[in-house]
Amino acid sequence: MDDILSDKKPAGSYGAEKAKFFSSSFFSHVCGAMENKDSTLICISQVREKIGVIFGEKYYRTGGKALDFYTHQVCWLAHTGKLEKTFRGQKRAYGVSIRALFKRSKVSKPFRYAEFSILFDYGLDDVNSMIDYLYGTKNNLYGPKDKEIEWEGQTYKRADFIAMLDESKENYIKLQLAVEKDWLEIEEAISP
Repeated sequence: MDDILSDKKPAGSYGAEKAKFFSSSFFSHVCGAMENKDSTLICISQVREKIGVIFGEKYYRTGGKALDFYTHQVCWLAHTGKLEKTFRGQKRAYGVSIRALFKRSKVSKPFRYAEFSILFDYGLDDVNSMIDYLYGTKNNLYGPKDKEIEWEGQTYKRADFIAMLDESKENYIKLQLAVEKDWLEIEEAISP
């Protein structure tokens, strides 16, 4: 793998070094090395803004057509807000809200999106993201809490519901299955 990444910039590429490197060296070697391996390669691209765009995509990824040819999924992430708390008069951000849009997918259907939170010093907040998906963001841990959660015939406040999920792995798995069931019902209802 080190020999792939240590290649010199291709000569005569006229400012398209990254694109030429991806299409001629990187992906062809990496795909060969990953064949029959149980692994996933995630490439993070920086976006550039197209100047003077009137129609079409305003942003693009550097790296040329190789990225589109070799990828199985293309996910665009957008920061939608900060999660903040105030303590002793000091307002501090402790996380961010993210919206992910899958513009291309060979694995599933494209143009699906997901919203989730990333908490600093923790990571992806999957429990609260699943609760937001099923019950809406009106009862979001980070926003107004004006709605109670109905679960298996009982009513919970959000904090109590999360504590109940923490008590047993079985409850957490039930929440995952409920999210998956709801997602699949929507997908089935809209299929032609």
